Amino acid sequence: MEKGNLNSTSFSYKDYNEYGFRFNEQDYILAVKDEDFPDKNIILVLHRKGQMIEDIDEYDMGSKVFIVRDRNSPDILSLGERFYVNQLLKISSGNVVYNNGCEDNPNYPRVKTFHSNLSEIVNNEIIEIFEGKINEAKSSFDPKEAILKPLLSEKYMGFNNCFFITENSKTMKGPFVVKKKDSEEQFVIRKSEYMQFGEYNMNDNSFIAFSANDIERKIFIPGVNDLPSPNTIDFISDEDLLKEFEGKIKRSSNDYNIDILNSFIDFIQKNTTGISAAAHSKRNERLLTLIDAGKSEILSNIDFIKHLPEMKSVKDEINILSEKKMQLNAEISKLINQEEGLQQNIEKEKLEFENLRQDKENFKEQELANKKTILETEIAELEERKSNLSSIIDEKEKELSKQLDTIKDDIRWKQKSQKELEDAIQNLRREFANKQVEEQEKLKELIQHKKYFDFLSGRDLSTYNINDETQYLDLRINDEEVKYENYSSFRNQVLDIFARNNRKMEAHFLDNLLISVHQNTLTLLAGLPGTGKTSLAKLLVNTLASPEKIREVSVCRGWTSGKDLIGFFNPLTRRFTPSSTGVYSLLKQLDYECKNNFFSNSTFAYVILDEANLSPLEHYWSIFYNLTDSKVNEKNYFNLDLGGTEYINYTNNLRFIGTINYDQTTEELSPRVIDRANIIRLKPQDFNLDNLMYHDIKKVLLRYKDIQNFFELLDFKSEVNIAFDNEREKVFEDIKAQFKKLNIYVSPRVEISIKRYCSVAKNIMHEENKPLDYSIAQRLLPLINVQGTNSKQKLKDLQAMLPEEKFSISANILKDIISLGEEGEIYENQFNYFLTLSHA
Repeated sequence: MEKGNLNSTSFSYKDYNEYGFRFNEQDYILAVKDEDFPDKNIILVLHRKGQMIEDIDEYDMGSKVFIVRDRNSPDILSLGERFYVNQLLKISSGNVVYNNGCEDNPNYPRVKTFHSNLSEIVNNEIIEIFEGKINEAKSSFDPKEAILKPLLSEKYMGFNNCFFITENSKTMKGPFVVKKKDSEEQFVIRKSEYMQFGEYNMNDNSFIAFSANDIERKIFIPGVNDLPSPNTIDFISDEDLLKEFEGKIKRSSNDYNIDILNSFIDFIQKNTTGISAAAHSKRNERLLTLIDAGKSEILSNIDFIKHLPEMKSVKDEINILSEKKMQLNAEISKLINQEEGLQQNIEKEKLEFENLRQDKENFKEQELANKKTILETEIAELEERKSNLSSIIDEKEKELSKQLDTIKDDIRWKQKSQKELEDAIQNLRREFANKQVEEQEKLKELIQHKKYFDFLSGRDLSTYNINDETQYLDLRINDEEVKYENYSSFRNQVLDIFARNNRKMEAHFLDNLLISVHQNTLTLLAGLPGTGKTSLAKLLVNTLASPEKIREVSVCRGWTSGKDLIGFFNPLTRRFTPSSTGVYSLLKQLDYECKNNFFSNSTFAYVILDEANLSPLEHYWSIFYNLTDSKVNEKNYFNLDLGGTEYINYTNNLRFIGTINYDQTTEELSPRVIDRANIIRLKPQDFNLDNLMYHDIKKVLLRYKDIQNFFELLDFKSEVNIAFDNEREKVFEDIKAQFKKLNIYVSPRVEISIKRYCSVAKNIMHEENKPLDYSIAQRLLPLINVQGTNSKQKLKDLQAMLPEEKFSISANILKDIISLGEEGEIYENQFNYFLTLSHA
């Protein structure tokens, strides 16, 4: 049988995973390590379930499996350390699942599984058929494929794993095991006792043929493949043949005379009983050849012959044996007579036994007839009772059915009433909220009119403060309103909301977005116009928070200070004048929650800075700079001095999400801003902005205390221990050293931020390298702004440290940076991260 034609069915992980399938020792996938990627991939051979085998469905699964490190089994060695190239292995636990990485890179395998799901083939579970030459005289074997020699050395030599050897395509010999290697590096073999030794004829059902790593291989699976009875063959080396001959001479030294040298040959023929005629002849020919080679030496040393003992007389022994034979014949005759007597007794006993058996059967038949009569009577009575019970059950069933219909009608009516009540409550809540807003607007208008009246009447305006008249809301979220039990439940709901609003994305991208936004005060979404930066920010914040905690600010060109974003204190009226952005009222709401200790059960506040770099961000946002590295506790909250007597206190529950473009109309981001922000680059995608409507966005409100738990915020914590694992630490240190060669300084703030990010991301992202990949792309690559051919070579060295199969996001961004610098026109030998935003 050949791979590709094993069965009419084929194996697909999709069919099995629908029923929660997991592999086991009787149901597994046979595979071989991939020679091109021995640390990451295995090549699929077949699927075995008991005595049934079938091909792999390559349309669903492809031909390879990607092997992922199992965080729950850190002590298990990696694929490269556990198995040898071309060694047969199996997936005998867990299962295989879809590999999301193949969507970013079509060269990746379509499915993946954990390291811990792989195991070795146990002794003789599968027997391999190696092609090569056998030297019987030396008991040695030389395989045809030299690449398989390491496998024979490591997994067969010194073990009981047996194998067959074929020197042509029609027959195979064995089974054999490997004892050692000789001085010529040939494998010394011997017969195995695992199954009958001999020469087997090969047919289509006696083996399975497949190709892996460009090697044609054959295997025999006991219980699956069929082998005919073998032809008996002999297998013995010259060394063992001489040892056998020597032993027989020593054990039978009285059987020959010193005067007859030819008795050596007669002795050899005499002691070959139990060997087939062909094997007997072949061994004698080989032995005669060996003796003839040493004949001259034997004849020259005649003293050897003289020391052999003379043959004893055997006539006396023959007479003694004859007497014993006569005695034995007499005893045999006596035993035969006894046997005849015993046979007669046996016949008599058989007759008596047959009579007893017949009587017993007649008695049993009568007894069974009586029992049958009794049982038939009981069955008739039970049938009658069953008929009566059926009538009662039918009546009871009808009665209960009517009651069930009545209950169902009541349930439907009550469900309808409940739905109407819920709708009415929701309408009342909306009307109440709208009424509050209308009343606040009327109150503001009344206060404004009162201000003008007081001014015209000469009243001191310094005694008037509009802020004292503002009413703030209690926006706490009850436990009953929370729709998620853990982070996974929350994340899946957000993904579903995004998908319904035409923004389908990978789970790891949403994880990155949520971690970046909530661990950093400022997050920037970068990309070409029309990539959906603003719509993504709106969709995110409107999913996570109520409208009262959201401000959308369109940054204008010419903003120079915080007064454009928040407002200013007027020294003439001695009161604070808010800007039109609404950020001031948002800060006052946070101040209100802080003073009343409402913040723990309330959502974060979010400010979207649309076109954030139309004006220098470091100017109008400067009031928040020092807060990016700070944390709060029970005694110290954030304090904003807005001038005069205006102070704002709030916890670390305000986040800014900015959208930036890069062209001649925008301002460059200063190093201070880049050092404090996560910069997430968005690729162009196809989606319809008309589908993004506020009232269509279902909310999954995220409380402050849940954000602390999910994203490990530093607030209200006395000690924080953040560190990489050893492998990630080395990769990060190597990359940081390469940045140092580029004269790019990686600040402690950036390093701590990356470690905090990876500490959270490694527990919620399934992909092993994604946390560090995102960190490099968002915190390190934006620092690149270098020139010259020397810098280009150093960037290419950095590119070699970020292989695309492990760091696809950062590798593609770095590739764009280098490519733009090599264009040879405006940007020749100028390598800048932000140039990729206008050429993405």
